[in-house]
Amino acid sequence: MQYLIYGMIDPRDDRVFYVGRSQQAAQWKAYHLQDADTPAGLRLHALQSLGLLPRFVLLEAVRDLETAVVAEMFWSEIFRMRAARRKPATDGRSDLTHPRRAPDGSSTIKRLRLGKPEGHWSRWEPDDDAALRRMRAQQLSVPVIAAHLNRSVGAIKARLRIIKA
Repeated sequence: MQYLIYGMIDPRDDRVFYVGRSQQAAQWKAYHLQDADTPAGLRLHALQSLGLLPRFVLLEAVRDLETAVVAEMFWSEIFRMRAARRKPATDGRSDLTHPRRAPDGSSTIKRLRLGKPEGHWSRWEPDDDAALRRMRAQQLSVPVIAAHLNRSVGAIKARLRIIKA
């Protein structure tokens, strides 16, 4: 039997706010749209009160329950870490702009399906370079640095060559 790992995206900020698993895609929406006793259900009802509905995205399909549980935890942690790292914009709203993101978020979904980090295609800011130098001086491994900076291992290696760290 196949298990589907899915995410729910808040249309107000184009962010995944819930990751779940199911054996039937048709159950996703019906289950969550009628359940107000969970944090996801409460958020859905808040969206509905504004006349909005979340987008549902398939993140991964796996063959067995054990792999599905691990995949669900993996995706949940990815989105939790990215939400914690989010920098507020100067106007007080979340920084939601991305130079290569389509207005409907399709580039974001494609990036996630390909396993690309949130920082993929993002410019390197002076703060990012400083953090990279600091972590390198602490002798952290490249994969650990990549996870902290939400960049790929290749991006970290390339930037280290550029800044000669």
